[in-house]
Amino acid sequence: MKKTSFKSRVVSAFLAITLISALLPGGIIAAAVDREPVTLNLIQGYAGSDIDVTTLTDYGARNWAYVESFNGIGGRLRIRAPYQELGFYDNESGNGWIAYKVKDIPAGGYNLSFKYYAYSAGRYVGIYMFPLTAETEADIPGNIIPENCIGKVNTYAFANHIPTTTFPLYTLPENTEGTSGEYILVFYMETREPDMPGAGLYLLPIDMTFTPGGDATLTQVNASVFGGDTLAAGQYAAIELDCLDENGKSMPAIDAHVTYESTNPAVADVT
Repeated sequence: MKKTSFKSRVVSAFLAITLISALLPGGIIAAAVDREPVTLNLIQGYAGSDIDVTTLTDYGARNWAYVESFNGIGGRLRIRAPYQELGFYDNESGNGWIAYKVKDIPAGGYNLSFKYYAYSAGRYVGIYMFPLTAETEADIPGNIIPENCIGKVNTYAFANHIPTTTFPLYTLPENTEGTSGEYILVFYMETREPDMPGAGLYLLPIDMTFTPGGDATLTQVNASVFGGDTLAAGQYAAIELDCLDENGKSMPAIDAHVTYESTNPAVADVT
């Protein structure tokens, strides 16, 4: 989100906004920022251990911590280096999931690589990510939605091995309501392979790496006015812009070169 304000000389805030233009010529590019790759090592510090993941609720020396899970098999949400062993029931209660909080990942575009142990009980898994706020933490299922999906991967394999799956450029939006750089990461157990009846109960993740990607193209801006339906002369109202990339995902407005002007300064000025 990017905010500015205008000073009105008219009585309608919604009339005034039609006179405020964000100059957005076609193909505006979000400027690349100086960001380093970030790796979430999901077995960090626990090599050779058997640790209950649900007890790791504080960051400690890690950049991730457990938040919540659903439909997990008792005793099967754990670190068993060289991977996490995450087991879930598959029944009428619905598909299982596990959520972590992660930190120190600046907003922006990333190419994500996901390393995991593939084997015969592997599940088709969706990876979701969204800003950590009081609201999103209280309703994790409500945020497991397509626009928050980084990608999906089938972790089933007839022969055990450790692959790395990479996903297309994904833009992490700014966390404007919580702590900057802090997000919720969810592994969601999607449908199992129909022709593999023995598969589908487990995910064995190892790590995830966020590599800063190329520039994203700003293709759409949605504007909202805050400050009341009407304004007297000399009063102010705020304009909030939601910048979207070519995939319809919110992108960090701090990276975009956006300028504002009034088409009629006699009616409203931009400040």
